Amino acid sequence: MTGPVADGGAGAEGPKELRAVDRVRAAFQGARRSRVFPKWGDLEIFAGPITAAEYQLAAKEYDSHFERSLQLLVSKAEDRDGKKLFAPGDVPNLLAGTTFEALDEVTSWLYATVLTKEAAKAEIRRDPSSAIAST
Repeated sequence: MTGPVADGGAGAEGPKELRAVDRVRAAFQGARRSRVFPKWGDLEIFAGPITAAEYQLAAKEYDSHFERSLQLLVSKAEDRDGKKLFAPGDVPNLLAGTTFEALDEVTSWLYATVLTKEAAKAEIRRDPSSAIAST
């Protein structure tokens, strides 16, 4: 018998293929990225992607997309060393201390899907039609 096994381990037949869920989780690892935000005094924010579980939890707690986005920002934003930049109590200060435009820019970045150069090249090799021509 060939193919994946439930535990993803190796049996008498040698190593088994990774299960689909294991491949998804492996691709997700190490996806942390950063961006500098000039409107916030050149603050550099690091964050990993928002997981479906994190979004689902925020959606249960907050009806407004904007409130949900702010809470996700507070929970995901880190400095270079992985230390949280904001505390849950910072939301009112963020609302009162900056413009909607600046908050929208930061939270939009948080939601954005960004590929590394290596991942983009691999995607193009896998599916050349995925390349977007710029004009």
